[in-house]
Amino acid sequence: MGAGGSSRRGAGGTTARAAALALAALAISGLTAAGATADLPYSRNATPTGYGDLWLDPGQVPGDLGGNAFKFAATPDPANATVNASPVELGGVRGAHVVDADPAAATAFRTTTGRPDVTIAVLDSGIQWNDAGDMNDLRAKTRISAGEAPAPRNDGLAPANEPGEDCGPGGPYTHAGDRDLNGDGVFNLLDYSCDDRVRPDTPRGVGPAGMLEPQDLLIAFSDGVDDDGNGYVDDLVGWDFLDDDNDPFDDVQYGHGSGEARDSTAEADNGGEVGSCPNCMSVHLRVGDSFIADGNRFGAAVTYAADNGVQVIQEALGTLNNTSLARQAVDYAYRHGVVVMASAADEAAQHNNWPSSLPHVIVANSVTDGDGAVPNRSYLAFNGCTNFGAKITIAIPSTSCSSNAVGLAAGYAGLIYSAALNAIDAGALDPYPDGTRCRLVGGDPCPITPNEIRQLLASGTVDGVPQADDVDFAGAPPGSANEPSCSPVPLPDCTSPYGAGGALAAQVNANRQVFGAPVPSTSYPARRGFDQFYGWGRANVNRAVKAVVDDPVAPSDSELPPEAEITSPEWFAEVDPARADLDVSGTVFARGDPYRCRLEVAPGQYPNNASTTDSPPGDFAAVGAGWCDGSLHDGGEAGSAHDGVLGTIDLAALRARFPSGTDFAGPIPLAAADAGNGRPFFAPHAFTFRVVVTTASGTPRSGADRRTAWLHRDRDLLDGFPRAIRPGGGLGGPEAAPTADGASSPAFADLDGDNRNELVLATSDGFVHAIDAAGAELPGWPVRGDEPGFVAGHAASPAYSGGEVGTDLGGA
Repeated sequence: MGAGGSSRRGAGGTTARAAALALAALAISGLTAAGATADLPYSRNATPTGYGDLWLDPGQVPGDLGGNAFKFAATPDPANATVNASPVELGGVRGAHVVDADPAAATAFRTTTGRPDVTIAVLDSGIQWNDAGDMNDLRAKTRISAGEAPAPRNDGLAPANEPGEDCGPGGPYTHAGDRDLNGDGVFNLLDYSCDDRVRPDTPRGVGPAGMLEPQDLLIAFSDGVDDDGNGYVDDLVGWDFLDDDNDPFDDVQYGHGSGEARDSTAEADNGGEVGSCPNCMSVHLRVGDSFIADGNRFGAAVTYAADNGVQVIQEALGTLNNTSLARQAVDYAYRHGVVVMASAADEAAQHNNWPSSLPHVIVANSVTDGDGAVPNRSYLAFNGCTNFGAKITIAIPSTSCSSNAVGLAAGYAGLIYSAALNAIDAGALDPYPDGTRCRLVGGDPCPITPNEIRQLLASGTVDGVPQADDVDFAGAPPGSANEPSCSPVPLPDCTSPYGAGGALAAQVNANRQVFGAPVPSTSYPARRGFDQFYGWGRANVNRAVKAVVDDPVAPSDSELPPEAEITSPEWFAEVDPARADLDVSGTVFARGDPYRCRLEVAPGQYPNNASTTDSPPGDFAAVGAGWCDGSLHDGGEAGSAHDGVLGTIDLAALRARFPSGTDFAGPIPLAAADAGNGRPFFAPHAFTFRVVVTTASGTPRSGADRRTAWLHRDRDLLDGFPRAIRPGGGLGGPEAAPTADGASSPAFADLDGDNRNELVLATSDGFVHAIDAAGAELPGWPVRGDEPGFVAGHAASPAYSGGEVGTDLGGA
């Protein structure tokens, strides 16, 4: 046990742990099979003793795996012999190690199938109450607000609202005084099966005939009163941020939001298709009428989720805009223990996608099964519609592009969160010790932080083993140790993602020909360690939950990787190459255990991930002096998180590591056939920096973070430019980090009569700016409109009333 032991077993007694134990006790008081739906809660037997008992036996699988079978698998297909024998195909293993019929396979569901007190907020197109298939999977999984809905009661209905249920004294609806009236361990709509205030076929409802579904409760109990005082009136099952009302019904029947909710939380063993966290609940937050949304509505929904007891935000979105509200909301969620699972988007491109380009989010893209027939079918096929780039976090075995990947990934985050609660209940983990960095909105300590979830799923290591399965197509002979780099001598084009002279691409293509293809093929140049196509690797969810709970019956101390988070400079910032140096700021922490951290920098957007001191050398060189210089931090230094400067990059030394002749004021190369048509594109001015935190006691563990930026200033820029759009209508200087976009097409007009034009543009923050040639705002500008109702009407919500998220929108 490390110093303080705070990352593992501790004395307990905190409010958060007491709350978790109370919830578990509620489950223990009466987990019986209600019989109305399939297996909820879903576990290895029909009578689990509590939420910590929700896991599967070896080889046990849900009866409705359907198309998720390969995505969840932990074993290869025995008939796929050619691929299974390839050294760059992860042994042919098909999926994310979630559940498998092979009893010898180590899988996540053998540790946890989730908990009903873990909620995933689905920010999307809403929910189709009228779709029988969606309701079959989701009606019992939709969280009902205990603060808005009255306690269920047994009015002795015959027949019951839910067909087949027994409302008599011999039935299960006898737990008077409990929200969980039927004693199945879950408070949901089925507890209203015997309540005569609820009508399954209410004339105002849209649900399938004869089926009790959550909109029936919404209609029955909407009384125009904000009973729980959260700033949202009658939010019994979520909120519609598009129309600003309490019914998130997908009235255009787009269906994307319903599909997303099924991906993560669909009920198990009910004839549908099991979700990736079958015991987690979902809440539906409609932010658009498709998967394309407004960034401000997205931001408002994020604040709602954080304020209302959600643990995971699931957003398979692209927003039309980039707004300060969205950024502040994601920051707010991060500080309050809510992890945001974001979509890389579906354009088969490398461009930025909002909101996944915001800091703190976990970005998922899609890896799938290839087109080849057995025995030549790869399960590492990069899904042709999913995006790639320097900000990808994790590749998820999936179909349907990044959307399915995000849905499954959100459930995986729910499994990790569930494992953390189980570990706290069992005394194997203490709640997060630094309340200044992560505290739930209600004031309790965070059980686990969003950064810790990222380390567990993607960027951390435990006992020297990466948490994700590294996809390394350069790893067969001649060997990943011989990958090209810019060290020790930066050859021309060494910063190219294909390597100097195309050396990396040639190595990858030699190692990974498509099996059975009639002509030679090419692969994306996935290299050892982090790459732009698979991020930190393909998800291995078993490793993620096992680091938290190694044995669900008698867990040992949890082994969480340390936290590492870079906060400045901004992702893809333009850094003036004429500067002498650049501070890199961030947060590092190992839950009180002693640690070392090192800050390193490399030329290029796609560097060799080895260090320059390795043999042969890679591209990352130590920055040197600073907090993360490799020295030991223990005692008081390790007792709380370090938030601040991690180190300072010498920009002259960095420029010298680029190929001779690099023009740091020149244009970005255009996509061309001889440069892979920009997939990935050449970025001769890019550089990458990373921080790695390693524990100094107990089981070796590490956490990491990295960012890419541009060492570049366009020689044609005017002095004082670029200008950064900042919150509240502000403008920042060339070195400031922008928080919003200039959404409108710019216009030029002489507004002050000096015979010189001003630049006029509107932003998605709701302000209209008038900027002169010196980069200054004209007096009286920016001008603004009215604050939007989906923010102004909910000022009582904690995010806004506490001042952590600004409401200074100019009419967005």
